[in-house]
Amino acid sequence: MDLSFFKEGYSFILKSRKYSLEKKLRFIKNNSKGCVVKFLGVDNINESFKLVGYDIFSDIPVSDVSNRNYEGFRVIDLKNSEWGIVEGFESEGMNRIIRVNLNGKIHLVPFSPPIVCNIDTDSRVILIDPPEGLRDLN
Repeated sequence: MDLSFFKEGYSFILKSRKYSLEKKLRFIKNNSKGCVVKFLGVDNINESFKLVGYDIFSDIPVSDVSNRNYEGFRVIDLKNSEWGIVEGFESEGMNRIIRVNLNGKIHLVPFSPPIVCNIDTDSRVILIDPPEGLRDLN
């Protein structure tokens, strides 16, 4: 996964059922099971355990998205269902949309967390978790 646009100090939003908080990035790196994230100010195991159960969200900077070429990447969902091949991006105001072609049928997929779960630049695969019914909208 390409993590190069996440620099030290980048803000993440952590959400639980009851709380939402902002944490600044110290570093992020890939490992065999996903990635490891270290936040500024979280310096011991007790502080780390306080974050268990939170979901992590981040806006992917538009400038970084537009400067990266994901055309030709395969798009699959968490059920390993094929969505097609990225043809390009569209903009809907501030929102970026992936234009995906599957056998001539175009699917429009919001390019934002939590829908885009992972981008594996080595395998050229974008993993998505689309909301129910998104495929039928296109």
